Amino acid sequence: MAEDRRIRRTLNLIHKSMIECLQTTSIDHISVKQLCSTADINRSTFYFYYQDLQELYSELEEEFLKKVDKAMFDYYNKSINLHIHLLNLVKCYDENSEMFLSMVNSRNKAFYNAQKAFIEKYHFIDDKTPEERDYFIQYYISGITGVITHWILTGKKQSPEYIASFLANNGRIVEPS
Repeated sequence: MAEDRRIRRTLNLIHKSMIECLQTTSIDHISVKQLCSTADINRSTFYFYYQDLQELYSELEEEFLKKVDKAMFDYYNKSINLHIHLLNLVKCYDENSEMFLSMVNSRNKAFYNAQKAFIEKYHFIDDKTPEERDYFIQYYISGITGVITHWILTGKKQSPEYIASFLANNGRIVEPS
């Protein structure tokens, strides 16, 4: 049991260190040496768990996208309203803000494609022409991603509820009644 705890602790340290490195350096410019220095581990420890940095990054990306998918899934399969859906999404991005920002800042194609897939999967856009669908997807991805990125980068001065309300009301500030 103690060994499992040490393994989990080591993997958690590697994950956190990778996310820390991603705050200042793109995945293409991070070295195993840099990651190991940040994590204060030996290279052999890293290579015991991962073949390379891309494998680690892919694992982090997949974990993050599963959380986003859950936030999207809950809206469409539990009949919660748009505000609650957006609140769940804002909280998901907030709780994973370092990974979210690293994916946005690197203009991560996988993140963009995942967002696009989520919209195509969970939004009812079948009644739109292909051109309308493309504009809708761009509007949704750019708007939500841009607002949440700005909110995180400016210190999260407003509550997640405020940001969700702002998004739900297409950028209008609606004071609670």
